[in-house]
Amino acid sequence: MSRQLERRIAKLATTKTAGRIGYKRWNQLVNRATVADSVDELSSDEVSIIKQAEQELLAKSVNIYLDIDGVLLDSKKNKPAIGLNFFLKTLNKLMLEGNEVYWLTTHCNGDASTAVKYLAPYIDKRLSKIIIENINPTSWTVKTQGIDFTKPFLWFDDKPLGWADAKTMKDHDAEASLVTVDLNKKPLALVGLAFRLKRMTKRPKL
Repeated sequence: MSRQLERRIAKLATTKTAGRIGYKRWNQLVNRATVADSVDELSSDEVSIIKQAEQELLAKSVNIYLDIDGVLLDSKKNKPAIGLNFFLKTLNKLMLEGNEVYWLTTHCNGDASTAVKYLAPYIDKRLSKIIIENINPTSWTVKTQGIDFTKPFLWFDDKPLGWADAKTMKDHDAEASLVTVDLNKKPLALVGLAFRLKRMTKRPKL
């Protein structure tokens, strides 16, 4: 088993997904993964189980790191990305459920107010302005210095990683936590991401 795949699966043993499929089947998956060099060698059903377990792990509590230009703002058109208010409302629900959201952008390095001042003119809804004021700052020289790798996270950014960030993400087996946004190719990308985050929010018990 590749070291990355081994670490990836080891994190999932205590999830309800693993328990639901049963000890025998989970062990079969682990044994299959033991002889695989990468996840590509597993069956589609096995990959689906792994992804379900990872989604469950994320749903418990996740840190979210946000770039601004190219993610929340369409830099080339100098306007908000389509669905920005919907995305921020979804983020707000996650924050109310105990998840943490952080700025990871050139517009914030230790002081969240600089990101708020930059983004605020593009936001027309009062609630959205309140939401961005509750996003935490990060301090960094290279962006991965602003990430807490001890907790599950999602990182939304529009540009490929520099070599230092790429190495750090690989060393922490966290490459799957990076969500690359391309508003040029997919103008509705932020809407799709909002629905992805919405699936992570807790549903009220009936």
